[in-house]
Amino acid sequence: MEANIDQFRCAMSWESNYKKRVLSEIMKEEEAKLKHKVQKARPTPAQMMENIPIKLNTAAILRENVLYERRVKKELQRLDQLIEIGYDPSKFEDVQKKKEKDFMEQQLADVQRRCLEGKILLEDAILAREARIKEKRKKAAQQKGEVLSHFAASC
Repeated sequence: MEANIDQFRCAMSWESNYKKRVLSEIMKEEEAKLKHKVQKARPTPAQMMENIPIKLNTAAILRENVLYERRVKKELQRLDQLIEIGYDPSKFEDVQKKKEKDFMEQQLADVQRRCLEGKILLEDAILAREARIKEKRKKAAQQKGEVLSHFAASC
């Protein structure tokens, strides 16, 4: 029985750790060569998404109309219920106007902030350019002085 087990022992190849590591590195390199870069699609800008005209068929138009009518009906029912329990709709309108006014003021402040940031960036760019020009002039004057001193020393 032992003879049968030992019979094929010489045919078994034992791989060293070094050989395994080299083979795995080669396989990784080959896989990396085969893989190509997948580019992801860029999302549509938000401004374009809002203004895209959509062609609707008759059924879609009717569904949109029914959905709009349901929303209006629910809103009217909600307002009727609020009036029945003694809610004053003018307060609600005042709150809505105040929220809208605050929102507009916030937008105006954001626009002004962005405008000022742009002006600051422009001024920083101008100052950086002027500093770079001064540095180049200083370097040129220094090199000119070195050339003149080298020329005077050799004559």
